[in-house]
Order: sequence, then structure tokens, then C-alpha cells
Amino acid sequence: MEGSRTVRFIYASARLAGLAARGMMYSRRVDEPGEKTKSEAAAFLAGLCANCVYSRRVESPRGGVFFLCEYSQKDERYPKYPLLPVTRCEAHKSGVNA
Repeated sequence: MEGSRTVRFIYASARLAGLAARGMMYSRRVDEPGEKTKSEAAAFLAGLCANCVYSRRVESPRGGVFFLCEYSQKDERYPKYPLLPVTRCEAHKSGVNA
């Protein structure tokens, strides 16, 4: 069983090396023109929370992006981490959110 894994690995490595040598692979990620960055995409998907003064963007160690509603500390009717995108919110207060 171990031998077949080694053979598959060597074959895959050789194939990838051949593609890279012919210029058919990128050695790193290359963003397409006009492609949104991860933070821009997260802000777009957040809806109203993206520019609310009560929201705070939180990124997990695994790369997940969440928006914490700090207004939830004042009023328990509001969830701490609302389902996104938020399209309607009575507590929303527009402002610059960094």
C-alpha cells in the first residue's frame, strides 16, 4: 500500500513540475483584474453591518469573517452575530467603520 502512494506522489509531482515548466501554472495566487479582495467581498456580503458604527469585523484564526453587533450589549433583541446580509435594522447607524 505504501509503495502505491509513493508512485502516485511521484507521478503527480512530475506532472505538476512539467506544467509549471511550460508556464501553465502560477507559483502563487494571481488576482484577476477587477476581482474583489477578501475584505471588500466580506463587507459587500454584510449588508448594513458593513458601514454601521455598532458593528465590528472579526476574523477567526481559520479565516472566517464575522460581524459583531455591539448594539446587542445594549438591547438583547439584537443578535451578537447576526445572519448576513442584514438588509433591515432599526439600530443601524451609518458611519465610517474601519
